[in-house]
Amino acid sequence: MYLGIDIGTQGMKAQIIDIKASSVVHTEAISFGKDLAEFNCPLGYIVNTDPLVVHCNPLMWVAGIDLLFARMKSKSVPLNLIRAISGSGQQHGSVYLNASFEEVLKNLKQDINLLTQIEGVFSRKTAPIWMDRSTHDECIELYNQFKDRIQRDTGSPPIERFTGPQIMKFFKSNKEEYDKTKYIHVISSFIASLLIGKSAPLDYSDASGTNLFNLSTLTWDKEITNFISPTLLDKLPSLIPSATSIGSICSYYGKYGLSEKAEVIAFAGDNPSSLVGIGASLPGIGGISLGTSDTFFCATQESTLDEGGYGHMMGNPAGGLMKLLCFTNGSLAREKVRSECGISWEEVNKLIAENTIPGNEGNFLLPYFVPESVPLILNPKPIFSGSDKYMKGEERGEVKLRGILESQAIRMKLHIGKVELSKIRVTGGASENKSLCQILADVFEIDIERISVTESAALGAALRAANVEAQILLIDLYKKFIIPIETFKPNKENSEVYKKMLIEYKKLELSYKDYM
Repeated sequence: MYLGIDIGTQGMKAQIIDIKASSVVHTEAISFGKDLAEFNCPLGYIVNTDPLVVHCNPLMWVAGIDLLFARMKSKSVPLNLIRAISGSGQQHGSVYLNASFEEVLKNLKQDINLLTQIEGVFSRKTAPIWMDRSTHDECIELYNQFKDRIQRDTGSPPIERFTGPQIMKFFKSNKEEYDKTKYIHVISSFIASLLIGKSAPLDYSDASGTNLFNLSTLTWDKEITNFISPTLLDKLPSLIPSATSIGSICSYYGKYGLSEKAEVIAFAGDNPSSLVGIGASLPGIGGISLGTSDTFFCATQESTLDEGGYGHMMGNPAGGLMKLLCFTNGSLAREKVRSECGISWEEVNKLIAENTIPGNEGNFLLPYFVPESVPLILNPKPIFSGSDKYMKGEERGEVKLRGILESQAIRMKLHIGKVELSKIRVTGGASENKSLCQILADVFEIDIERISVTESAALGAALRAANVEAQILLIDLYKKFIIPIETFKPNKENSEVYKKMLIEYKKLELSYKDYM
């Protein structure tokens, strides 16, 4: 059996697979808002008066690890049979630790909870996460200094949520705390450290979400790190390929029944892990993760960004590169509209099918409820287009809901650039929405497959653990675990409607500045 752990924005998930039975034998999940309410993060992050500042308390993730294992033990999950563990973490977030970190990890005691033992190791009490947009000035500095090569060499232009600009802001604004920082981890390597009882290395895939990692040399970029801080390179983790064992699980977790022989495989970023979790680590199959954010990704060997330069090239855990675009206004935006309409998701599909038509009679919206990544929007405001009722907020709920579903699909099509795909697999909570899946098929003019496991990041982690420890090829694991349960075929008539709608949507997006 193999365990995959995913540290997401709103919760933490685990999946255990049995490779002989070709099945997921257990799934566990905790909600940060509900199960760890004492941290006061109802949506998985600390609410700040400045909407551009989005941080998390890293102690919540520490408590989450204990709770996750405790729940599995209470349900008599045979954790003693797990041969290897890997994981994924929400990308770009950074954790800052003092010199006591490794010593504390070496001496973890089973009779004291993890949080109590770990709480003194942080040089910075909060961790900026991927939703943070407060580093615009730092991005401008990095761009001006490295504009001729930073996107080419690191795979991305300077991005507000990326780890490098976040570290740069911390160095400039909190130098005393920065100087007390001995280790800077991203979320995935931080959680991996907790499991192996020492400071863990970082895999190439998650390193590629920092603006600090050179995709050509597979090393930290010394010029960029030195520009941010002369001491930064000494604080960063060592770098390794994704398919690497980083040690055995430390004895602390024996309290839950885990064997000390269980290997820990390098953790990865959540998006690269999802690429594996949907069986798309080879070129030709695209993936769309419909979660807190909507993310498009696919394996590739060359950079093919859209005309606006949006998108990122990152490390593929299976080797090579992956193309990724992250649209911040995903499920939270859908939930915002659904909540305003007072319609349950159970009712949505029926009402959309019976009372609306493709194209929504010209009603659509720019779904910018929070700052957006693609295109870059720092001052969000949802903009409606269409009938007077729609713009006044008086339109029927199903029309509003079709409006946001179509708009989100069209903006994705607009910005992914040129890619050659035979199919797209969807995952994440919103992949269960049949209306959205059909709209995606019609907009992209390609088969959309909904796979049997929605938690692709956790599954991808479990598959990578089996790949490394059991030496089973990923393509063979895909045949066992990546099973489409529903395929949505494109409707040509609808596709023609959406081609016209894309032109109008692009015009409205380009005019967005007029509404700011």
